[in-house]
Amino acid sequence: MSPTFYEGSLFARILKITILCIITNFTRFPGVKIRPKAISSLLVHFKQDTILVKQKMEKIEDVTVGPCPTSKYLKPLRMHYKQNGKPKIWDLLKVHDSVVIVVFNSTRNVLVFVKQFRPVIYVASAETFSENGVDKIDTTKYPSSLGMTIELCAGIIDKDHTPQMIAQDELLEECGYKVPLDKIEKVTSYRSGVGTAGALQTLFYVEVTDAMRVSSGGGVAEEGEMIDVVEIPVSEGRSLIMNESVVKPIHLMFALMWFYENKWKQ
Repeated sequence: MSPTFYEGSLFARILKITILCIITNFTRFPGVKIRPKAISSLLVHFKQDTILVKQKMEKIEDVTVGPCPTSKYLKPLRMHYKQNGKPKIWDLLKVHDSVVIVVFNSTRNVLVFVKQFRPVIYVASAETFSENGVDKIDTTKYPSSLGMTIELCAGIIDKDHTPQMIAQDELLEECGYKVPLDKIEKVTSYRSGVGTAGALQTLFYVEVTDAMRVSSGGGVAEEGEMIDVVEIPVSEGRSLIMNESVVKPIHLMFALMWFYENKWKQ
């Protein structure tokens, strides 16, 4: 069974419910008139807002692929060494360490994830063609959905903060939750991309409530981030682990296995 994904702003959903409640209660009072067209317009606005976010994120076009001369996120290197006296070469990447966070909302018993477009996954899933010396990807043949992933809230350690502080920042920026540091529990650390990067990734766990939600999240727009918050009922989260139809990183599978073994044994 595939899990049920709930996308879009929590605040928009709550406000929509509130409007419906207002309609229901106001109609009980004589003399109070509500303009159906105005209310309908508000509800349509919230629906269109959610659709618009999805459309913007999935609108990928004019894709070209080429060399990466410089980058502030990664550095290609070639290591020369001898192993048991035999000369060897290994190509690798120097990248930032990172954090990932399992987020459980105990108010509504849902697991909180993020959905975003990952160029790395997209390029790995598509074929390029050459046009006037430029390698391109035909987006009509390879839709953006190939690069859409479901992931844990995460971030790279690119400033002078502890991993726990980075996790706190990402929870607010990506998911909209303001969480005290002492509520962010370290689970473990491990090496990711052992054949290419080998960066240290630290897994955290946090239990949140709706009262801790201070914004809709979605990432930092100034940094070009475009993220959708996705919720899955905890009763259905296990099915995500081995579901190959959902594009996801391996640490999400490990994190969910840990969660159901240690935090949700029902």
